[in-house]
Amino acid sequence: RTVELGARTRVAGVHVSGAVFRTELRDEIVFVRAGVPQAGYFANVDRTRRQGVELAASGRNAAWQWQASASWLDATYRSPVVLPGPLSTPESPNALQSGTRLAGLPRHTAKLAVDWHAAPAWTLGADVQAFGRQGVAGNESGTRPELGVLPGFALLHARLRWQLTGRWRFHLRVHDLLERRLG
Repeated sequence: RTVELGARTRVAGVHVSGAVFRTELRDEIVFVRAGVPQAGYFANVDRTRRQGVELAASGRNAAWQWQASASWLDATYRSPVVLPGPLSTPESPNALQSGTRLAGLPRHTAKLAVDWHAAPAWTLGADVQAFGRQGVAGNESGTRPELGVLPGFALLHARLRWQLTGRWRFHLRVHDLLERRLG
């Protein structure tokens, strides 16, 4: 069940939108880590909830185009559960209480994209995506401190577009331009 309330408007040439939402899920299928790296399986959880706020703005003129967005997400288990898997042992079960955050979903996200139309056929662009810290799958309960949490991080992407003719367009994209690790 989902409830969402949103609005959008245009102020001084800038498109602005916002929304608040709440989703209640029953019998959700969640990913559970297996004993092999990058492998796992799925299990059912009785109840989960995702609720939050999303804000966005965008604008353009003859040479520039931009978009910005930010979100706040509260994603939690709403029923107690012990997630199975190799990281959940009888001595240290991955036992979750109602209110425990879902792994892999950051609370805060922000994005900014800018494009510059340098010439009629050329566009240069970049975007930054920033994500807040997030729990690690298998350590939702926090009983495995050696697994820690994934710290917040940001990615910078760049792009170039050349419109050769009306039918031919070339793109060059570089993802994670800085390629730096935090911590």
